[in-house]
Amino acid sequence: MSKEYFNLLFVKVQNSLHYVTKNYREIIAAEERLVITCRYMASEESFNSLALIFKMGKITVAEIVHDTCRVLWYILEDEHLPTPKKETWLSAADIFENRWNFPNCFGCIDGKHIRKKCPANILLLAVADADRRLLTVDTRSLGRQNDGGNFRTLNLFRLLETGKLYVAECKPLLFTGLTVPFVLLGDEGYH
Repeated sequence: MSKEYFNLLFVKVQNSLHYVTKNYREIIAAEERLVITCRYMASEESFNSLALIFKMGKITVAEIVHDTCRVLWYILEDEHLPTPKKETWLSAADIFENRWNFPNCFGCIDGKHIRKKCPANILLLAVADADRRLLTVDTRSLGRQNDGGNFRTLNLFRLLETGKLYVAECKPLLFTGLTVPFVLLGDEGYH
C-alpha cells in the first residue's frame, strides 16, 4: 500500500478509531491501529508475531485488528460494495444475455467456507456478475451446513424471498413471448 493511499484511508477512518483512555492506560493511536491492521491483512503474520513487532500483547493486537476491520467495513462498505439497486441487477442480466446468451440471469452465487480454530468457521457468500465483479457479499459464522443450507440463513436469501432485493419480477424471452422470472445461478447446493 502506498503512503498516499494509507493517508487517504486514514483520513476516512481516523475519527472512528479514536478511543478514550481507560484506567489511566496509554491509548494506542488511531494511526498505529490502522498500521497494525494493514500489516495483518497484507501478510500472513500471526497475532503473536505482530505483538512482538509492535511491542504489545497478543490479545491487544487481536482486539485492534478486529475493531479496526469492523470500522473499515462500516465506513467503506457503501463506497466499495454498495447494496445493488434494480438498475445494477438489470445491467448484470443484460450482460449475461448478450455475452453468454443466458436471459433473465442477474448473477452467479457461490460460497467459500473459511476454516478457523475458534469460535466457528465462516461462510463467505458472494454474488458476481458476468464480468466477475462482486455485486454483493455476505458473511456468517456457521456450523457444518452445505452452501444451500447456509444461503437460507443469510440476508440475501431473506431479501429475495420478501421481494426487497429489487430485481424485476419477470421478463419475456426474445422470439418466444414466454414470460419467465429472473434467476440467480448457483451449483447444486442452491436448488
